[in-house]
Amino acid sequence: MGRWPCVDYRQPDGANVDLGHGAGEGDERTYAFDPPAPYGSSQRIGLTWDGLDVAGLQSARASLVAVRNRGCGDQDPDAGNIVYRTANVQAPTVVMPHNRWQHDIDISALGATVGAALDAAFTTVFGKHCIGQHMAMKVSYGYLLLPDAAPEPNAAPMAYLPVAVLTIQPITTETSAQIAAMLTAWKAATDPPTTRGEWIISLAQFPQIDTAMAQPLLELDRLIYRLR
Repeated sequence: MGRWPCVDYRQPDGANVDLGHGAGEGDERTYAFDPPAPYGSSQRIGLTWDGLDVAGLQSARASLVAVRNRGCGDQDPDAGNIVYRTANVQAPTVVMPHNRWQHDIDISALGATVGAALDAAFTTVFGKHCIGQHMAMKVSYGYLLLPDAAPEPNAAPMAYLPVAVLTIQPITTETSAQIAAMLTAWKAATDPPTTRGEWIISLAQFPQIDTAMAQPLLELDRLIYRLR
């Protein structure tokens, strides 16, 4: 099982109060309101899972029971001072995290070839759960449009050519090699300019457990492999 969520609630004045990861054992967790929730107020409660492994933990469903004691403080809720206890409220839908990174992530150092770098990137992101993860991918090829136009390399305009779109499919032990072969064949057939040539790979991970859900769990928009 992964880490328990961090819980926060919003006070009437709009301030958020962090209740931490709670306390307890087994499949239940207790979060004490400190400072106590004001009498007669309604609470907006938020759950945040930090460090959740989206490759190993998917499609979870949260449930919540609210308990109020007489002093509205930190007394033991099992000590007989309970004013009321709500029924178990279960979330209507499963937890669907959506993590997205839109900045450049350079994977060039991960391998001598784009296939080796992709294989290492898959392992880094998904770990021991890599094989079988459902992913989709888009690949473009970029090159320096005007090599002598700007003195600063990062200021020079780049051109990008669409190369391939891979629909949702499970990762296998051959996926990286097959993608690398496809890119090599495209480059040989197209013969694009090579000045500051690079592959731009957009990777999206989809649920492995409930494959009917189309919302991605993870998006890495710009994995960059620079050609040597």
